[in-house]
Amino acid sequence: MPKLYLLLLFCTCTTSLFSQSQLAIGDWEVLLPFRVGQHLTYSDDKVFYASEFALMSVDKQTYEREYITKVDGLHDVRITSLAYDESTGQLLVAYDNTKLDIIQGDNYYLITDIFEKSILGDKTIYDIYISDESQAYLSTGFGIVQLDLTTRLFGFFAKTNFAVNTFVEHEGIWYAGTEDGLYTFDKSSTANPANFLAWTLLGAEEGLEVLYNVKDIHVDKTNTLHLCTEDRVYTKQAGSMTFDQYSDFSQIGELNYLFDYNDKLHACASINQDSELFDLATISQLDQSCTDRSQGAYQDQYGTLWLADQYQDVRFLKDGNCGRLYTEGPGSSEMSDLLFEDDTLYIASGGVADNFTYTFERAGFYTYADRDWTNHNEYNTPIIADSAMINVYKVAKNPITDNLMVGTYWNGILDFDLATEQGEVYNQYTNSSLQGAVADENRTRIAGLTYDNDDNLWISNFASSRPLSVLTSEGIWHSFATGNTTFLTDIVIDNLGYKWIVVGGTNGGVLVYDDAGTIANPNDDDFFVINSSNSELETNIIHSIAIDKDGDVWVGSDMGPVIFQCGSNVFAGECQGSTRKVLQDDIPAVLLQTESIRALHIDGGNRKWFGTTNGVYVQTADANTQVHHYTSNDSPLLDNTIIDFAFDGDQGIMYIATNSGLNAVRTEATGAKFSHSGSATVFPNPVEPHYDGPIAIKGLAENANIKITDVNGLLVYEGEAIGGQAIWDGRDYNGTKASTGVYLVFSSTTDTFRDADTFVTKIMMIR
Repeated sequence: MPKLYLLLLFCTCTTSLFSQSQLAIGDWEVLLPFRVGQHLTYSDDKVFYASEFALMSVDKQTYEREYITKVDGLHDVRITSLAYDESTGQLLVAYDNTKLDIIQGDNYYLITDIFEKSILGDKTIYDIYISDESQAYLSTGFGIVQLDLTTRLFGFFAKTNFAVNTFVEHEGIWYAGTEDGLYTFDKSSTANPANFLAWTLLGAEEGLEVLYNVKDIHVDKTNTLHLCTEDRVYTKQAGSMTFDQYSDFSQIGELNYLFDYNDKLHACASINQDSELFDLATISQLDQSCTDRSQGAYQDQYGTLWLADQYQDVRFLKDGNCGRLYTEGPGSSEMSDLLFEDDTLYIASGGVADNFTYTFERAGFYTYADRDWTNHNEYNTPIIADSAMINVYKVAKNPITDNLMVGTYWNGILDFDLATEQGEVYNQYTNSSLQGAVADENRTRIAGLTYDNDDNLWISNFASSRPLSVLTSEGIWHSFATGNTTFLTDIVIDNLGYKWIVVGGTNGGVLVYDDAGTIANPNDDDFFVINSSNSELETNIIHSIAIDKDGDVWVGSDMGPVIFQCGSNVFAGECQGSTRKVLQDDIPAVLLQTESIRALHIDGGNRKWFGTTNGVYVQTADANTQVHHYTSNDSPLLDNTIIDFAFDGDQGIMYIATNSGLNAVRTEATGAKFSHSGSATVFPNPVEPHYDGPIAIKGLAENANIKITDVNGLLVYEGEAIGGQAIWDGRDYNGTKASTGVYLVFSSTTDTFRDADTFVTKIMMIR
């Protein structure tokens, strides 16, 4: 068997893939797994790969890679097909919603005609063929569409009643491979190609089957046309429309596509859910180590066979050896929980559907620190494999040991030492108070983890008979019954030590639990369920919960947020919560009342971040004013469905987990303390002539008052820090750009209960 070798190639990335510390205020980046190349196309010097959410190009000779994401100009995610037109230098990218990007140099042209067209049924673009005349032919679920790449205008549209899988032009004839057979159209005909009745279906008279599904059509280097059905390969006879059977795969597997390799015809076939590559002349296999679920293959002018695969890493065959291009990144785009602590982002990969059933996610968990990714899963971490730690749902950081507590919705908790990669498992079978789920006793479901101020770990043990557990800082376990309310998920702890716990399901709400400060004595405990019958909640479907810097509890429901400012009154039945009334188009309305609040987070300026199914809403600290509304249509946000947030208070970066992967945006806020930092800084400084963005003063006291003057003491700006960071636009009160010179920044605390604290620095403006 050929030797398998691994190429570890790293290069400068066009997306600043690992450079979030260099982000300017308001700048975005995407943090995606580029380890999967599901589709490929090629130019003379590059091979283009599409992951599900972005593009990667590989230099054929140097293997240098560049990345293209929504930050660079892509208009969408979930790519279904690619094609490159060498004559015009245009790359076509089709998305699953039928939008098209055409990339030419630094220009990105969005084509939305099919997206906007009212067509019943499947609109997916399955394949793109580009002719020598720079005409693109789109094979779709509803027919064939012609697109002129010189004008970017559509030509004919041939409507079918079935999916078109592939299309080629050969010797003046158009061939459309469909699930209903092979159709042809003579370009010299006077008939209208838009009328699909004018196309001819080939069958038994031409040597093909009576009923067959065309999976691929391929023209080899000798200009011979071949096609494959699900189990047979056919070759067209020269000078006729007759086909000869080339290979019968009915006893081997299901054929997927054809390709040339070393001047021979090859095929990819699916066998037992995996795929293998075959030399059709001998029905012999190529290197099996180079394929898992292959989606495409192309041999370049240097003899390298590039392979697209749904599984990890870009693969290629060169000189009989299998190579892999490994790119750092998260192990998957799937995410369920984000945690940022100690300069590190921790991510759980999920494995739980909205209805709390298993999805059997095996990607484990990821860590991101110092621009490096580490992925832990059953394939590279023995304790995860040995203990069946799948469906990793929640993560928490042990403040005493620095171990990561990994909560799975399958087999309990893994207490994981990140340095040694060893750990201990807690579940119903070990020395813990955790239990199996009622009616699913073999599964220990963890759906919430958080530490209190005394370093005790509180745990939601979903659907067990005693669904609330705690592991004390002394290592002692306790569990608590909560009546009939057992579907417990996310936990937060307020300033009085009360546990506020989301209750999952359509009959949910929020459970508030008080252990009275005596964890070992459950007899003095109390709990209360807040729902739509006793509060301002309009629905019992609750998704998220957070506590802001004022100690208020924000609950994200399926019908907007409700704020609880209760104190101890929650157990007196006097805490019904309230909603925020805001102005929308000068009309009073309830804040986000029509939005499903899937995630909630509080940044360093006490601003509220609401993650919805309609993007991200950022509100001021009092929530009365909208600061931002980010959507996938008007920002680099990967998806409008938000899963979770995590905030890096030092850098002011908000991480956003979406249904299509991870974003990061540098915000106007940072974390702050009550006094100024000894390392407070201004950036950029000096301010260069070309720069017209925000100027940030970082490391200030929380909500500090800022005054900026020229050297003569003339006030040009006054404002307040957002958390520990103030933003100046470089203009005076009249909106005029500050002229060249030195400007003084005076900052002072606004906390009247503490000793005054001040800070002075300078900004150099060069105009």
